[in-house]
Amino acid sequence: MLDPYSYVAPSRVKTLLVPLNGLLHLRFLQIADQLEQFREVRLVDVSPISAAPTTPAAKVAPVNFNPQGYPNGRVCFDVSLTSGDENAGTEMLVFLHDFEPWRKTFVVLGCLDHTDNLTAEAVAAHLAQLKRQHGFAIVHKVCLFNSPQTSGLGPDVLYVLQGGVETVMCDVTKHFLVALTSYAKAYQNITLRSPGSMSNKAITRSFSGSSAIALNKRSSIVSTSSLNLTTSETKRAAARVKGRQHKVLGNFYMLAGRYPDALKEFGDAAATLKLAHDNLWLGSALEGIGICIVLLTFLGAPYGVPSILNLILTKVPKLLGRFADAKEVTPSPTNSPKNSLSLTRTFDSSGLSTPELIYSLAIKALVHFDMSANDHEDYVPQLVYCETILRIVKFMAAVYVGGSLSPSVLDHLVRGGAVAKKPDTGMFSKRDITVLASWVSYGQLKDMEALSQCRVYCALASVYGDLELYRKRGFVLQLLFAKWGASGVSLVIQTSHPGNRQAPLELLSSLALIYSIGDKTPASFGWGTLHKPLLHMALATCVSLSQPSGVISFGSLLLSRYLYAMDTTEQEEVFFLIKQAIHELKEPACEYWDPFMLRNIRVLKHATNLATTKAPNSDSPFYNPFEKQESAEKVLVQDDIAELLITVQNPFKFEIDLTLVEVLAEDPMSLETVLSFAQFSYAVAPESFSDIRLSVIPRAAGTLRITGIRAVVCGSMEQVFEISGDENVLRLAKIKSHGPNKSPGEHDLSTHFEHLKLADARTSDDARVASVTVVTKVVSPQPTLSLEDVSVQNGWAMLLEGERFNFGVLFRNSSQTPINHLTFAARDLTIEPLTEALGSKDLPANEIYEIEYYLIKKEGIRLRNQRQIKQTIAAGEEFVLDLELIGKRGMKEASVVLEYAFQDVGAFLTRSIAVPVLVSVYPSIELAGCDLVPIFVNAANDSDLWRYLSDREEEGERVSDYCLLVLDFRNAWGKAIDIELGNIPAAELVSGGLNGKLIEDKFDEQSRGKLVEDKPNGMRTSKGSSGRLSGDGLPGGMFLLSDTIPPRCTRRYILPVKRIKFSDEHLQQPIPSLRNKQFIVDKTSKEEARFIREAFWYRKQILSLLQGTWKEAESDRHGDIELRGIRLSQKMVNILKVQKAFLELTLSNAKRTGMNWDVVCEDFFTVKTKITNYNDCPIVGVLRHVPCSISDPAKSVDRKILYNGVLQHATLSIAPGQTVLFEMGVCVLDKGEYEWGVIFEELRGDRLVQYAQHEPMYIRAV
Repeated sequence: MLDPYSYVAPSRVKTLLVPLNGLLHLRFLQIADQLEQFREVRLVDVSPISAAPTTPAAKVAPVNFNPQGYPNGRVCFDVSLTSGDENAGTEMLVFLHDFEPWRKTFVVLGCLDHTDNLTAEAVAAHLAQLKRQHGFAIVHKVCLFNSPQTSGLGPDVLYVLQGGVETVMCDVTKHFLVALTSYAKAYQNITLRSPGSMSNKAITRSFSGSSAIALNKRSSIVSTSSLNLTTSETKRAAARVKGRQHKVLGNFYMLAGRYPDALKEFGDAAATLKLAHDNLWLGSALEGIGICIVLLTFLGAPYGVPSILNLILTKVPKLLGRFADAKEVTPSPTNSPKNSLSLTRTFDSSGLSTPELIYSLAIKALVHFDMSANDHEDYVPQLVYCETILRIVKFMAAVYVGGSLSPSVLDHLVRGGAVAKKPDTGMFSKRDITVLASWVSYGQLKDMEALSQCRVYCALASVYGDLELYRKRGFVLQLLFAKWGASGVSLVIQTSHPGNRQAPLELLSSLALIYSIGDKTPASFGWGTLHKPLLHMALATCVSLSQPSGVISFGSLLLSRYLYAMDTTEQEEVFFLIKQAIHELKEPACEYWDPFMLRNIRVLKHATNLATTKAPNSDSPFYNPFEKQESAEKVLVQDDIAELLITVQNPFKFEIDLTLVEVLAEDPMSLETVLSFAQFSYAVAPESFSDIRLSVIPRAAGTLRITGIRAVVCGSMEQVFEISGDENVLRLAKIKSHGPNKSPGEHDLSTHFEHLKLADARTSDDARVASVTVVTKVVSPQPTLSLEDVSVQNGWAMLLEGERFNFGVLFRNSSQTPINHLTFAARDLTIEPLTEALGSKDLPANEIYEIEYYLIKKEGIRLRNQRQIKQTIAAGEEFVLDLELIGKRGMKEASVVLEYAFQDVGAFLTRSIAVPVLVSVYPSIELAGCDLVPIFVNAANDSDLWRYLSDREEEGERVSDYCLLVLDFRNAWGKAIDIELGNIPAAELVSGGLNGKLIEDKFDEQSRGKLVEDKPNGMRTSKGSSGRLSGDGLPGGMFLLSDTIPPRCTRRYILPVKRIKFSDEHLQQPIPSLRNKQFIVDKTSKEEARFIREAFWYRKQILSLLQGTWKEAESDRHGDIELRGIRLSQKMVNILKVQKAFLELTLSNAKRTGMNWDVVCEDFFTVKTKITNYNDCPIVGVLRHVPCSISDPAKSVDRKILYNGVLQHATLSIAPGQTVLFEMGVCVLDKGEYEWGVIFEELRGDRLVQYAQHEPMYIRAV
């Protein structure tokens, strides 16, 4: 197809080829190629046409386009495979046929191959169909190819024999000239009207901007039928009719190849139309003159420039601006300098070169077109205006590229050949051409039909491409595709072959190159706002043109480079289009758009992971906890399955699916991917990182270097992904220019993935993201323990709190290597919450100790047969672990971790295997409350408690040396539970008789007593329960009671506990840390800290004195009672501890009954106060006697009791362990009851310490 905007395009005869009789498309294209090779026909080869007879009455000489009139002429056929504007519904172009006849499709050729059943009737039917469908043409012929006959099918059939295409084209030319003769005669007797006067709605008026050339201020020319014309106006109207006739006849002569006749007609038209001031038709005639001059120059024929041009070309605007003022300088006969071409009033056209003359004619034509803009009928249509500019711009661009109007340039203008590029000779400059091309945008392009707009944009893009102005070309192409996408019209793109479907994709690819899309330059720094709309437009274009490869290319560009500028909807739409395009291609056709998908590969720590352990050093007396250290690099074992954790990223707002193929290493033979685990599809959530587990088998010992994976993502090609590390710092260089340094045809969008991986190719080829290699060590085969059996059913145990459960685990050495190193460690799920609780910085020291106790001392599982396990386990040998599971509150899982190895000289590698057991722990016996009650005298009843206290008195102890511990227990289980509670004297703990352990006695069913009735508060005491004393077979000083607690009931029990005596040095010790933590920040006050320390040591001691066990009444389930819920208040601590200064009161000459002393009124008796110093240092203080009346507290006690001395006096220093006796005479005057108290006050530093007597003393005076 020839360039429709070539400068000589008005000289071509539009010809339409139509396939007939079911002609295949490929064959039709072959026929079109054959005909197009002979589209230029010389008139000398055309048969003469007989002249038409003339009549004497004829006013106008008959028109005859006989080829003999100019044998050197050419008829050029513009062959097209698509219907012209007449059938395209382009109404405006139809109205332009009278003004510019060359726009009409004159010839329609039906093409078909010969068949045996082809008859004359069938050919006639085909011909009738052609005339019916394409009635606008003047020639309708049928071209029959490969026919053995040359006649018999009708007069309108052209028989194309082998090698006879040229002859057929000559016959077509003859038929065209004959038909054109008749067609032109129809114009001799009609009045030609301008397009605007025929259809004001269909014709878009050209908008005239500001012009420096003053337009004629005259009234618009109107139709002669509505006004009475003056004589001058009548002459002007007659000149207008005549001039238009000459102009149209010139077009016909030019189409017929008779260029001298056409030049003469155009010259006469210009002279006549100038007198008539018909600017629209005058501009068209001037352009026709220029076209004729170019055609005659191409033929090498002499010609004469019409003399009227000396009057018309008096002023020509300069090239620097649109219609700028013309300077009147004498033109040089040689080429004018750039940007300064102008002509004088005394114009001589013979002094101009052909390019200058053509340019002057074109510019003057545009001036007259602009002058016609104010006429309401004879105004220039916008399409005519724009196409005129495009034709002269095309001419100037060809001359610029060729350096002059050389034969190569002329061949390009007429035949569409390539232009031989030569150095710039200064004929035209790029600026001249671009300034003139910019005039197109001054018009109202938006009001033109969408198809016409697209054609104009295509032509402008072609011009800018010839000038290597790729940015301007890209901008025009962007407007083209945007307009095409908005209007939905069929895209018309000039290609080398009519059937080339890849042309749109090539054009879009060149557009991407122009804007550096997919180049090595990063897409950030503001370019994304320009690139993203272009890519969306290109993507929509490829979708509408059914170009799946283009959809994949441009969609991948959007997702790989401009993700930051796309919202969720845009990303999902692009992803859907890519998947649809891949499905249409039925094969992977692109790489995944995120080459940095693989972020990390890690070796998981599991049964195959090893830790480096040093051999024990017998010479070192110290234990080094850092002897066993996990290796910094993961160690794998040859021929053992290892598990990798592959971390992939999905930065998109849609889900991606990934199918792993294999893990890659530098040595392909050193690593094998377990396919049974690898062949699956894995979904990665939007905008997230995801970990994928994959099993591999190292096949060689040594160093394993893992480089990446091979995978298929979202249906893309199978692709290798390297491990992406940290992003390198982007180094920016100064940009002196931007845009392509190569032609658009050299661009390949497939390289944008490689460019994406570069940091900045303008400065270096460094990678944008550093690739990471995972290096791990592979050791020779190691021993392997396999778990054979666990005696716990289903691996799940249900326990009560404190219950003990025994089970066994069977292991076997399944390798060929013996095991001579075996250690174990217990672990349960309470470790994590306890460790997390220890992280709090606000906990006091006693709470920290309690958490550490449950973390370290309270095991959830322990090994019972550690001594029975062999030191060496041979290959294939089995052994059993006898384990005990202890019900621990909050424990849901417990496990034993075995570390084993074959220990050799030096460091060795250990493996580990864990045996998990799921546990459900339910509450059993819970401590609901506790309290301490002081006692002073024995109640002397038959209960076990008081018998126990009586035994202590008989052994020389005082009852007041003991206190009563009250414990409330609740049975939270659904069945009755038997319990045993006991205390262990401190002497037994010190002697090691029980070694601080709980009682191992079995329950004695006969020793259980009966419970008393329920108290109103729902509690019961253990008064009726049976207790056992030291005389009942228990160790000396031990008290034990047993009872049965019904389900969901609470019972209260009382145990005698001897008061505890601690030294000041012991109480001042800080609370220890079971983790050997050296520094604990104490934020409490001094008094509070002192109380916390004292309460801790007393509680620790009392917990060591208590013991408790339980047993389910209806089964053998048994366990320990948790007593660590005991908490001591300040009052309880004061009751439990033995005071440092012990005060004891007695009366002489008085009888004691219980805690009461009986005296006679007015008799003298002595109050003796004994002070014993249990401190570690001497004490000095004040002793105060505090008597008070109980029976009559209102009366002053001074009137009731006489003292021989003072009630308070200072004491001398009392040494540690010393006892001092103070006596004071007393006489009671009034009968009644009195209480005598005594207080010893010691000033210790800045703190006042008070001590009261141990037992109260009550006096009854009679």
